[in-house]
Amino acid sequence: MTAALNRRQLREAVMHGFRTNSRLIEAGIRPQTGPAFLALLNQGALPRTEFETFIGLQPREACNQLSKVINVGLAVSSASNRHTLRVGLPLWFAQDIFPDFSLAKSEVKPG
Repeated sequence: MTAALNRRQLREAVMHGFRTNSRLIEAGIRPQTGPAFLALLNQGALPRTEFETFIGLQPREACNQLSKVINVGLAVSSASNRHTLRVGLPLWFAQDIFPDFSLAKSEVKPG
């Protein structure tokens, strides 16, 4: 687990996921959105405007990418605070960036 949380390895895993994950590709999420998600993952929460700035695309496309990220569950925005994003980490993406997670989970036996 310590190796998986190494910043360099985590960055590589997230960027690889944003380039190759079929759900992200089908959703139209561009690889350029990876660094913004990584910043959100590292911090746990970010202002929407900061996330869009991290994407580095034109404002309209950055907003579009953010909507797609929310739709697939990688980011969460509550109705009570729409200006702040929290990290969402669906199991299908967690297994992509933490490949040993699924192995460790399957080894745990109910006691």
